[in-house]
Amino acid sequence: MLPRGLQLCQRNATLAFCRSVVVECSPIAPSKLPQSTKSKKGQSSSSSSSASPVPSSPGTIAPLDPSKEEEWNVVLDDTVLFPEGGGQPSDWGWMRPQEVDEADPLSPFSTVSFDPLEEKAFENLLGPSDLMAKWWRVVEVKRDDRGVVVHRVRLPTSSLPAPSPGLPVHVKVEWGRRRDHMQQHSAQHLISAIAERKFGWDTSSWWLGSDKCNIEFALNPSFPSPKDFSPLNFSLLEKACNHAIQSHLQVTVKEEEEKGEEAQEVKTVVPGEKLARDSEQRHHGTKRTVVIGEEGREVDENPCCGTHVSNTSDLSLIKFLGFEKTRSLHRLFFVAGDRVLSRFDEMFAREISLKRLLSSSEDVIVPLVDKSLSDLRAASRSVKNLQSVLCSVQAHQLIE
Repeated sequence: MLPRGLQLCQRNATLAFCRSVVVECSPIAPSKLPQSTKSKKGQSSSSSSSASPVPSSPGTIAPLDPSKEEEWNVVLDDTVLFPEGGGQPSDWGWMRPQEVDEADPLSPFSTVSFDPLEEKAFENLLGPSDLMAKWWRVVEVKRDDRGVVVHRVRLPTSSLPAPSPGLPVHVKVEWGRRRDHMQQHSAQHLISAIAERKFGWDTSSWWLGSDKCNIEFALNPSFPSPKDFSPLNFSLLEKACNHAIQSHLQVTVKEEEEKGEEAQEVKTVVPGEKLARDSEQRHHGTKRTVVIGEEGREVDENPCCGTHVSNTSDLSLIKFLGFEKTRSLHRLFFVAGDRVLSRFDEMFAREISLKRLLSSSEDVIVPLVDKSLSDLRAASRSVKNLQSVLCSVQAHQLIE
């Protein structure tokens, strides 16, 4: 098992598959299973999952059926699945035993970078065959209090073989979720870097939600003439970020061994050996720094454990969705990459529906809706006036 910061998912974020070996595993008692809930709108749930080997819907957790399924904590000697951390939710994915004398169902998929045709081929492989019954759904990946990466795996109760130390397994990333998280996370780094360098806005926190992300900014008092949080400056920041995307800046990772108090000790183990805090076989983790831009012309250098794109052009576009003031901070909402296209598709579909309802072209939708609302308000006032007159007449009739 590798040091913290050197998992396959961090050494190469484009890896979609790998072979690994179970180091430690244990069933999760039903009383200790996470609650099956639905995330709040605009927030992502890293523990969200589905019992099916079909990509899950963002922000939901399918209830576990104890009569058919059980969940295990599984530790591997290496993994392509990212554990939650650095503001980035965990990956979802699949795992399955590599059976003896088995014709490798992942060949040529194993340990290769993502390719859309290969992803489709994998989905086709799962769908029409009985192979999908052999895949275990990885619904959450986290580090425990030892710093060890633990996969929460859901499998049928009839699954054979069950997880056991030393068992060789195939591991696959749910690539749509991984790609989305890479785009949003890298976009946040870019936005925060430009906001800090050109506007004097420090990032206090950020959130990667299931449908949109947000960054909380505070003014840097030591920055010479910091910009105010105005619509104009947010617009200028958006343009600067998209200019950086179009500049095709490289995104790289610098790694160095953690030393002294920074060191996070993680034990080196072999399959079947129990992990323990008091072991003498320990080594330090690795500190990762994500760099945007060429050496000597860096736009940003920031310590981060997350997965990122390899070039700003992979972000395609960043779109700001608005901002709001909260206490002494200003919160910016944004989407990047494929989410921008998804947003456009949704807005375009709404526009088509409105055009049909109003029997008009898109350029007069707003005036028509505005006129309709104005007429509705006027009609409402007329109704209230008529009701008042009617009540007055009825009152006089009762008195007479």
